[in-house]
Amino acid sequence: MEFADVVKSLRLHWRISVAIVLLAGLAFALFLITRKQVQPSNRYRVDVQVLVPAADSKGVRPAGVPAPLLQGQAQQALSPNTENDALDRSQIAGNKRTSIEFGFSSNQTNDILTLTATANDRSTANIAARAFEAAYAATRQKTVADGATSGRAAAQAALTTLEASLSSAESQLETKSPGLVKKLKGGVVSTDKNGNAVTPALPDGTPSDVMLLVVQRQALLNQIQAVQNTYAQDTITALIPNAFAGIVEVNPPIQTTPGLPSPLIPALLFVAVGLALAIAVPVLMDRMDHSIRTAKTAGNAFDATVLASIPPTSRRFRRALTVPGSAPDSAYRALAATSIATDRLPQAIVVMAPTGIVQDTVAANFAAALAGLGLRVALVATDPRQSWFLDTRPENGDGTNGAATAPPTDAGLSFPELLDLAHRGRLNGALPRGLVKTRMNNLLVMPPGDESREFNLDGLRPLLEALSAGGVDVTVIAGPALLEDPNATILAWTTRCVLWACETGEISEGEAKEAAARLALAGAASFGVAMVNGKT
Repeated sequence: MEFADVVKSLRLHWRISVAIVLLAGLAFALFLITRKQVQPSNRYRVDVQVLVPAADSKGVRPAGVPAPLLQGQAQQALSPNTENDALDRSQIAGNKRTSIEFGFSSNQTNDILTLTATANDRSTANIAARAFEAAYAATRQKTVADGATSGRAAAQAALTTLEASLSSAESQLETKSPGLVKKLKGGVVSTDKNGNAVTPALPDGTPSDVMLLVVQRQALLNQIQAVQNTYAQDTITALIPNAFAGIVEVNPPIQTTPGLPSPLIPALLFVAVGLALAIAVPVLMDRMDHSIRTAKTAGNAFDATVLASIPPTSRRFRRALTVPGSAPDSAYRALAATSIATDRLPQAIVVMAPTGIVQDTVAANFAAALAGLGLRVALVATDPRQSWFLDTRPENGDGTNGAATAPPTDAGLSFPELLDLAHRGRLNGALPRGLVKTRMNNLLVMPPGDESREFNLDGLRPLLEALSAGGVDVTVIAGPALLEDPNATILAWTTRCVLWACETGEISEGEAKEAAARLALAGAASFGVAMVNGKT
């Protein structure tokens, strides 16, 4: 489907699209009126900013800070243990306790942490925020203490191993050089700039294996000293753990009560659905509607040229000639002029539709338009419903008949009677009595006769020949619907020329193609198509 097809559908069914948009607006208004909204409870938030050690931009960690305190801050702060400890420290109970919520965030450098407590009143939020900061600091202290305890246990295990290695090295040294160990223990110990003991100088000629044992012994002594210092430091840290956190600022309570839900999203949803339906419904209607609505479709279906497009006419004007000077009147005049200009206008032409009665209006106005162009025209009524042809005075704009001339009172012989006379060859001078004069000098009407009267279409050809011989230039027959009346096919076969009348939206493409096929089987030709647009 192309964009032009969508535009065409919208132009054709614009009233439906407007109605859908209005209904969508009404539905949204009802939604706003009937929806139930509950104002949320007041909420207050207190932020506590805490300064903590963090790695610098190069990733270098600060000395003396346990690694667990440099990562996983959110997990520590929002762990169930920390939150429960904060609630216990706040000493808040009841509904106020269940309304408290904790939050955590940090800046880009991770050295400023923001601990947040939210509650239903300012006081509770403030107390909970302070308790949260204390609980978080206690969690950090416990992390430091646990790390120190683990470090002290590791140092004790390392001392045991180092002391065993020192005892083994001194035993080997005593074996290889008796008295040397005692001398080393009693000698003066010198240290380097880092405070580590330096291996004492040995006499020249000391065996290399003895020298290596001495170096090994000194390294073990230095390591034992370092482990002892670590053990001592971890012991102090475990007794007095440092939280490595300091309060920078405690912000005053901020009201964070959420507002009522915005109607913007529902409004956009209603607008989107309304517009989608306003476009989709007309398009679907056209996709499902196989009736003829355009001149192109009519031409393809009837396999004939569309000679004129007649503007919409009110239903109360369908049984009368068009008002002179109106748009439909101009269109029928254009149809008549085009028909003459084709140089194919026959002496007899039947106006038909596949179904319906739109051909009555088209035949009467087509005949009147031909007469207005100077041709002597006989308009033949074939059905009693076409009796209004006898009063062919145009209606005024107010719907009343014009009073230029009075309608004829004597209808004379009817179409069936003339057919019977023509069939028996007894037409003679009876033809003038079957043609009723109208207010238009060149337009004559042949009455339809009684509804119960049967047609004798065998007399149609001699009747048409008599009309032509009697000075009638064109005979326009307002025929029945081709798909509804068997006589229509005989009329088409006799005249050999059919002007199709097609009202948009009333005839399907299938009906038009079937009618055109029947016409081809009858050996008649399609003169063209007169499109009557819409309904008003």
